[in-house]
Amino acid sequence: MELSFMDAYTLWRRLPYPPKPSGSELEPAFFALAEADMHAEAVIAFVRTGVFRLSAGDVVAEAAAIVAQVEALDEESLGDDLAVARELHAYATLLGVLYQRFLEVGTAG
Repeated sequence: MELSFMDAYTLWRRLPYPPKPSGSELEPAFFALAEADMHAEAVIAFVRTGVFRLSAGDVVAEAAAIVAQVEALDEESLGDDLAVARELHAYATLLGVLYQRFLEVGTAG
């Protein structure tokens, strides 16, 4: 079953942003996620106003790159940051799904 646009939006708005990692291995993914999350603000404007405007960035590609970055890391070397890595992965995955649904809804009308 796929998430609808509004289901993904609701989950995204309620999901806490992942904490900053203590190790440097996850910092690039953390900061990339911050940028992708900022680009996804176009989704909030769409829900509030109904006006579809694309983001300045390719949120789907950005989210996929973050997921790939996190997946490429060795879980054993992350230590205390393993939980943070999982949160980054989950948030980026949801962000990618949300923005893909946003594109589908926005271009359908």
